Amino acid sequence: MKHYAVVLLPLLLAACFLSPMAMAQDTFRLTVLGYQWTTTHNTMTFTWPGHSNTSCNGNTYMNGNISNNGDIYANGTSSSTCSTTFTPPSSQNIDIRKPVVYILAESDTSRMVMTCTRNVRWSQCHALNPGAFLGRIEKGHLEVQATLGKKDEWIKFDVVQQTAISGQSSNAATPASPGDGTMSAARVVEMLNSRFVADKVVGYAESAGDTLTIHSEPASGMRFHMMLADKRELETLRAAGFKTVLYTNDADVNLKGDVESGRIETQRASK
Repeated sequence: MKHYAVVLLPLLLAACFLSPMAMAQDTFRLTVLGYQWTTTHNTMTFTWPGHSNTSCNGNTYMNGNISNNGDIYANGTSSSTCSTTFTPPSSQNIDIRKPVVYILAESDTSRMVMTCTRNVRWSQCHALNPGAFLGRIEKGHLEVQATLGKKDEWIKFDVVQQTAISGQSSNAATPASPGDGTMSAARVVEMLNSRFVADKVVGYAESAGDTLTIHSEPASGMRFHMMLADKRELETLRAAGFKTVLYTNDADVNLKGDVESGRIETQRASK
């Protein structure tokens, strides 16, 4: 069930946070599993040529006289000294350091290692916290939508390694008992709540017994249908021990879904 535990949260989070219009664009779901920063070191050698400088100084002495018949006579002496200074060629080694982030992510069909480098201080290269994102291919690069400050930006990454995800093995396709799931009920709730905080969405998740309750301000019937439409999600919820999912904005949207059948049992609870 390891694969299912990884796939569950991005789809749940997409249902909680993403608008229908965003999901309709030419994008795909991407799950970030983790990231790691490192620093590249590149030693650059700078050289520049030498130069010489010559300076001279001297003096001249002259005297003369004029004869009675108007002839002019003159003589003189001069002296000078010069000195030359030479600066030899020079070189300097400079260590160029650049922060590089490597991100392990997974789509529906492949697992990949993405990377970007912060070449300048104002670079858009950023790490991505584990969770659900939207991805797209733009001009040969993978771009991931993330919130920088108060704006949604598309961050460009290079994919340095990619492996196809094979079909589920027979034992993975069989729903596991609640205690056998890689991701426990408590872990599902913990990760959902961390994403609410990270994405600055008003909401929280909680569990009581075999019921998972998601309180989300942007809750809607369309999001809940999308969440229950994926069989792998339901198998993961069953593996975590859930039988019922409640989805509400604590106002006019109050939905209840059966994990076993994937059906919505209550469209709208009375106020």
